[in-house]
Amino acid sequence: MASSVATPLERSFGRIAGVTEMTSTSQLGAMNITLQLDLDRNIDGGIPDVQAAINAAAGSLPAGTAKPSRYRKINPSDAPILDIDLTSKTIPRSVLYDIADSNIGQKVSQVDGWASEHCRGLQPAVRVDLNPLALAHDQIGLSQVRAA
Repeated sequence: MASSVATPLERSFGRIAGVTEMTSTSQLGAMNITLQLDLDRNIDGGIPDVQAAINAAAGSLPAGTAKPSRYRKINPSDAPILDIDLTSKTIPRSVLYDIADSNIGQKVSQVDGWASEHCRGLQPAVRVDLNPLALAHDQIGLSQVRAA
């Protein structure tokens, strides 16, 4: 993640005028890059530059990247005012994620004055690349793969 995704984005972000600091963290399947703009730079004016940098780096990212890169405008010194943890002994974590993201997150984001919401957890999606020749050789159909 660090070399194949973060590095091309960092190079592209490094060309943005007024970026005074860039920090990056990477882990398996995810990464985060934080840009700090010069205090004289209007943050709203920097948003098109960030989007342009993401677009410029897109050709250098690995094929099949699960999600397009996205950005959020935040003040890193603002602490969250509400954390909600969902747990269940009977509901799978992927379903809990869907409940949090689709129901709770959308309702909370409609509160007047709410800045942003962020849902973390196991997303209910899987990307599978199949080799049709290997499937045919082993006489495995797509319906069997889907069921598995």
